[in-house]
Amino acid sequence: NSGYHIKDVKVNGSSVGAVATYTFTNVTANATITVEFAVDTVPHVCNPTLVPEDEPDCTTAGKLSYYRCECGKYYEDAEGDIEIENIETFGIIEALGHLAKDAWSTDADHHWKECERCAGQEFEKGAHADTDADGKCDECGKDISADPAPDPEPTPDLEKDHSKCEASGWKRFWTALLNFFRKLFGMAEKCVCGEEILKT
Repeated sequence: NSGYHIKDVKVNGSSVGAVATYTFTNVTANATITVEFAVDTVPHVCNPTLVPEDEPDCTTAGKLSYYRCECGKYYEDAEGDIEIENIETFGIIEALGHLAKDAWSTDADHHWKECERCAGQEFEKGAHADTDADGKCDECGKDISADPAPDPEPTPDLEKDHSKCEASGWKRFWTALLNFFRKLFGMAEKCVCGEEILKT
């Protein structure tokens, strides 16, 4: 029948192969013949598709590109001529490993080097030290000298006679008005020159 083919022929229980005809000779007793059929199948033709290369990073291995067919086979080439026997071990690219930058990264207390390829990885981290007292970290060169003390607030001149300070009438008016409120809130009064007037 269409769509089937002979899989095997057995004569008296013994296989004679997938023959299309069989002739009995010298028949002296009953004999049996059985035929086993199988459904015809269309041979599969692989049509591989590309799986792109997976590049490695500092800690994870990568994999070379390859081709995969829907039938479950893997190939090195697009034509499907070179089959890959073990896809798990094929084309492994080793992890690159971390690569420290040349330049230091720093904060107020420490210095370290970061990875060129990935973020967050620190190397050679240590605390700043200035054994030669030049104001810079011996290792990274960061300026760690102490900040200079701020200039002290000027001390009002107790001997100054503020009655001799000159100002326009308008400025004197506003100074007197502001001094009224300063005195009301317990603040020091100021002269038209801008200095505080200390009461002795």
